[in-house]
Amino acid sequence: MNEQLSKNFGFGQIKRESGILNNLQLKTKISFVLLIFVLFLGIGSLIVNKIFELKTSNSLNRQIDLNKQRLFSLENNILNFPKQKDKAQELLNSHIYFSKIFDFFRENTIKTVFYEKISINAEDRTLNLEAIALSFEEAAKQLALIKSIKEVDNFEVNSVSLNKDGKINFFIKIKLKDNFFNNI
Repeated sequence: MNEQLSKNFGFGQIKRESGILNNLQLKTKISFVLLIFVLFLGIGSLIVNKIFELKTSNSLNRQIDLNKQRLFSLENNILNFPKQKDKAQELLNSHIYFSKIFDFFRENTIKTVFYEKISINAEDRTLNLEAIALSFEEAAKQLALIKSIKEVDNFEVNSVSLNKDGKINFFIKIKLKDNFFNNI
């Protein structure tokens, strides 16, 4: 009978409508919570993505700075290379020059004559030599050899003396021909 009364007065309809309303409110609340959750996830992923981008950007900036430093160093090396090459060439040329001069002395000196001092003036094409020979005969042989050298224009002996060891000291000034230093 209560049922019949509630049907007659519309209470059942209210109960059903309130159940539907409750279901609708629950679905709306769930949808709202899901929407907030999705928004939270979206915003969180954006924040994480931005943090990752910042870290990546910082890392790339450091790498760019390191590469700039390396390039700057490499650029300096490249710019200094001609200077270093010129210095090396100069050193090599002087080494070749002096090695050829010493080859000239080695080829044109007898074994019993030694040079204590050598002075070279390329502009005047002169060699000043302080020599020591074991005997006058060896000194004369050395002077005869110098006279026979085709690159020698002329020479003079400045002094000859006997040292305390019994060896002969003599000073020679050699004038070389014009093309001698050009050939070296």
